Amino acid sequence: MKNITQSPLPFDIVCKAAILAGCLLSCFLGSDCALTQNIDSLEITTPDLSLVRNGTWEGSCKTSLVSAKTAVTVDSGKMTAISILEHENGLGGKAEGITSRVVEKQSLEVDAVSGATHSSRVILKSVQNALESGIGK
Repeated sequence: MKNITQSPLPFDIVCKAAILAGCLLSCFLGSDCALTQNIDSLEITTPDLSLVRNGTWEGSCKTSLVSAKTAVTVDSGKMTAISILEHENGLGGKAEGITSRVVEKQSLEVDAVSGATHSSRVILKSVQNALESGIGK
């Protein structure tokens, strides 16, 4: 009987790494990867901040490879803080630094973090969703 050793990495991380490796290989070979296309096709726009009520609003974005949950604090039509509550990212952890640029610019129209484009886009969409949840009556 063969000995089977357990991987030191959680199963979901191993699966995501295998999927990403397949996507990278298909991109290298000239075909499109559907898993990254859903991230690339995210429409990210800055809601009218003057319509967002004061308070802290939560939003999330989940794709096949990356997910994020954020909390955005708004005061008098300005974003004052953005917290990352959850971020499943594979190797995109450095994208979390994008939140300070969003607050500084008061806009979601900021450049993605180099080497973490997919995580950057998912975080931005999560912030957009949070802001949109603060618009209303």
